[in-house]
Amino acid sequence: MQSQASDTKDIHAFEVLIKDVTSSLNDLRNADEQHLRRSTIRTIGAAIEGIIFHLKNIALNQATSFPELYSDLEVAALKEETYSVNENGVVQKKTMLIPLKTSIKLIVKIVDKDTKSLHEKSFNNKGWDALIANIEVRNRITHPKKIEDLAITKKEVDQAIKAFHWTLALALRTGDSVKENLKSRVISLESKRKLSSHKKKLPIPNA
Repeated sequence: MQSQASDTKDIHAFEVLIKDVTSSLNDLRNADEQHLRRSTIRTIGAAIEGIIFHLKNIALNQATSFPELYSDLEVAALKEETYSVNENGVVQKKTMLIPLKTSIKLIVKIVDKDTKSLHEKSFNNKGWDALIANIEVRNRITHPKKIEDLAITKKEVDQAIKAFHWTLALALRTGDSVKENLKSRVISLESKRKLSSHKKKLPIPNA
């Protein structure tokens, strides 16, 4: 029940993020002005981060469901946790800030543990390049060092849109990959069960 409730919230969050991006793009089409270009970059950036957060939870769920396949370090990284010991010898948990592009590669590595096909489809294309470029543009207008940093070109808007589409495609591929992984695990467990059952039925030779 809790998982279903979480899925429902995630779907609703996706809908909100997509509506925000759609609304921002509509505003920009109606009036192509610099402040609307910046707003579009920020809106798309927030949507991408929201989607990646959802995918990170999917990866974390997979890692905790199959603990024999994933290290404690990988799980901690997905939780963005790190640890330190204070001067009194007390272990403390700290939040680890992982850059967005690093988080994405971690998610793909976790989800794509067996086939590696998700990695090949995700990073060897112009969509990934557009996402990297969009991160840089968003950082630039968030922390401008000069007035020129706030200017957004048409190419940068197009890159942001392409980055958003790439992220949506990644979400779909991640879902498919998780389903395939689960199917593979079930088949593997069933094969082991049948093999174990067969061995139990074998006659014990006389001494």
